[in-house]
Amino acid sequence: MNSFNLEKERLEAYAAKEGKKLLVCEAVHPLGKESVWIDAAKDLIDSVEIVREKIGAEKALVLCKGDGKAFEDAAAGKAIEVKTADDVEYGMPFMAPTAVGRYLNGEQGYPCLDKPICTPDGELVCAFLPSAIIRLSGKLPETREFFVNDTNKVTVKQGQTWAEVAAAGGVAEARGVIAGFPDFDVFGEDELAQSFDIWSLEGDEIEAFDANTCITDVALKLITQCNDQTCGRCIFCREGTLQIKLTIQDIQNGKANMESYNLAVNLAKQMVHQTLCGVGTQAGKLFLELADKFGKELEDHITSKDCKALSCKKYITYHVLQNLCTGCGKCVDACDEDAIDGKPRFIHVISKIDCTKCGNCVSACPEGAIVKAGKIKPPGPMRPIPCRRKD
Repeated sequence: MNSFNLEKERLEAYAAKEGKKLLVCEAVHPLGKESVWIDAAKDLIDSVEIVREKIGAEKALVLCKGDGKAFEDAAAGKAIEVKTADDVEYGMPFMAPTAVGRYLNGEQGYPCLDKPICTPDGELVCAFLPSAIIRLSGKLPETREFFVNDTNKVTVKQGQTWAEVAAAGGVAEARGVIAGFPDFDVFGEDELAQSFDIWSLEGDEIEAFDANTCITDVALKLITQCNDQTCGRCIFCREGTLQIKLTIQDIQNGKANMESYNLAVNLAKQMVHQTLCGVGTQAGKLFLELADKFGKELEDHITSKDCKALSCKKYITYHVLQNLCTGCGKCVDACDEDAIDGKPRFIHVISKIDCTKCGNCVSACPEGAIVKAGKIKPPGPMRPIPCRRKD
């Protein structure tokens, strides 16, 4: 998880090079959102200044998204320029220094295996993520902000547990946590009581989920993010993320088998070693860790046709509980497919053939008499019968 030794090697390599250098801090969110670092602008800018001096760069550049005023105010009087990269619709390929160099030269920001890139002014581009800048400066604040499940900004103290962070982000009984790109470290339920070093994570996103969230939904969301961000230059990233995405969708839709699942796992192993930047590498790593820690849940979808989270429509049905139904007819009115049969004071019955599993009937029922079910179905009549409930 912690690449501090590699960062130190890169810093020492940059410092050893002669000529003009430009330190670049890539404070562009991997998904193109406004950076979480805005609220920690002063700490980040102070660290940029320290690292700039360490590598012997005449100046530094901070790339950010959205309002860059906080960075500009903190950089006042320092040899640090702030550039608002609002033309960047994605940020994941920026994890490669050569991609940053290409962007600064007005080209598409994709990585390459060419020699290090220089700016038009002849400055060697020395690029790091904000978290790396903080670590390399040696000035580590006691708190750090993360986005939990995209929108919940949480201030995390050094030494907190994964469970505590998940709860602060709105997931009180988490069964899993995934550190977002570019980390994609997966932690199962038995690991959530562990404390962690907030500065060991590269990214600013944390995905937390409970028993009501299917692992296929989490996997599809994160793999889709990678597939959307791929620059398309290397086939293992471009096609690999797409094929894994399609495999997850097949698992959700009941079309996958163990052969296709195992092929996806083997593909992920190749992606870890065959892609040019972190997008494809980490996507492969993510799927492998999900298969390792949540493999039984994925395989249950395939072999047992069972989604215990009751999330995958292919594996669920809707049922009327006969001990709660009053025959009010509100579910019938809410159903656009005419999939519910019933009349006043009769227990209603949902057609498994006509039901599209939209869930409108659940919301419409004032008695809470309609439920989703997986492999285990509640008992119920085959056709409407008089209500048992007496009000």
